[in-house]
Amino acid sequence: MVYHLVVEARRAPPWLSDTPRAEHLARLRAGLGPLARDVSLRWRDETTLVIRLRYEPDARRALDVHHHALLAVVLAVDGAAMHPAGAVVTRVVSHWTQGAIAGAVTGLGLSTTQEDRLGPAIALAAIATGAIAGAFLRREVPVFRGLRLPHAGWRLVAVEPEASAPRFGLGLA
Repeated sequence: MVYHLVVEARRAPPWLSDTPRAEHLARLRAGLGPLARDVSLRWRDETTLVIRLRYEPDARRALDVHHHALLAVVLAVDGAAMHPAGAVVTRVVSHWTQGAIAGAVTGLGLSTTQEDRLGPAIALAAIATGAIAGAFLRREVPVFRGLRLPHAGWRLVAVEPEASAPRFGLGLA
């Protein structure tokens, strides 16, 4: 199961600090260490950076892994002279199995209209095409929300399934 930790970090306004955006990014990547290879960074506006960490936790220690990932990113954000503003952990689900099933049904329907010797090849090609198309359709469901508590620091709070609708997107998980 793949998860994304999305943290919004804000830098000081340009009139208060003249640190270039590239320096914030370099400090952040250095602070993340080995996690930096699984991170994507995107500036939403002049002062807000969206940090997306992709990771696959062990099922037995899932909450601990989520919490350690959050703390690692928050410490890196602090080290980059930025302020973490919010965090969300989402579970990313790929739809390759549904695509393969839809491809199988389509392939069976197509193979009945063709010659008998082409039937298996058409069915296999349709299954593969459906699985590939389904792999590019992903759904992100919020699982935890990161809250900064005054005397306890950052904590993860479970999100009610009805409280937020899943988001669909295209691309690999």
